[in-house]
Amino acid sequence: MVADRRGPAPGPDGGRTRLVPCRPVPGFDRSGSSQESPGSGARADRPMGTRRFRWPSPRSGRGADRIARLPGRMALVGNRVRGRGPPHDGAPAGFLHEPRSPSVKTSSRQALLLLVLLLATGSAAWWLTLRPEPRLDVQQLAGLPPVLNGWHAVDLEMDQAVARMLRADANLQRAYVHPLGYVVFVYIGYYGTARGGTPEHTPDICYPAQGWRIRGAEEVVLGGRRARLRVREFVVEQEGQMRLVHFWYRTRTSTGITSTWALRWHHFWTRLHADRADGALVRLSTPFEQGELESARSKLQAMDLAVDAALDGVWPLETIHE
Repeated sequence: MVADRRGPAPGPDGGRTRLVPCRPVPGFDRSGSSQESPGSGARADRPMGTRRFRWPSPRSGRGADRIARLPGRMALVGNRVRGRGPPHDGAPAGFLHEPRSPSVKTSSRQALLLLVLLLATGSAAWWLTLRPEPRLDVQQLAGLPPVLNGWHAVDLEMDQAVARMLRADANLQRAYVHPLGYVVFVYIGYYGTARGGTPEHTPDICYPAQGWRIRGAEEVVLGGRRARLRVREFVVEQEGQMRLVHFWYRTRTSTGITSTWALRWHHFWTRLHADRADGALVRLSTPFEQGELESARSKLQAMDLAVDAALDGVWPLETIHE
């Protein structure tokens, strides 16, 4: 083997060797003589507490290249951990990588679609405002049968202040009485197309405003496969008095709507193709005592179906005169 005569590479200060203080090397005593066995590689002529440090030379090849590539590799690993940058070759499936940003073409399509929707909605709204208001005939709503399932109706007077607050085109308020003494209160508030077809006061707001506490609330589906009716059910209480309440919204063509948002959406489409957007709130309630909830629920569900079926024949009329 031929020894390298060039010696160590020069350090940053131009010297050939730089002494760096360090901890005492194990195996050396205070005099600098080695206590290790011969052949162990320790050098006795090196001062204690010093070690030789070599700066990497640009000509040293592999070592310098590794050091030069180290910052870039560390940055790449950090980006992969944070989910940025593509995974390296052979990375396992699911390795985090940078999500692709939407292309300009995709963004242009989305913007075009949004513009078309806005134009269509604006055109429909402008077209609806140009239509004349329909004439309304609510007289036949009072023709709701006075006898339903053996229950006989008694018309109830509505307070004028309450009627003004409800702002309905027609209010029908009755009490259906069973021969055994049971009572079911029925209220129907009708709103024509000119009023938007949607009531401003709903039971979930009015009952608490009148001092009733809602003890239970759920959505119930009544009827069989052919005649299904979806209603909202409240159990309310005030000063020891308990009532079971069922209510829903309906239009001329649909029933069993349980939210005002769904009712407004339905009105939008019926106004476009049927030129009307009227609707009604239908509410039935019955008092009950402790332990009679299931019995009251059975009676009220039967009346729900009877009243909803009868409304098909007495729904108010709307006509448009050009």
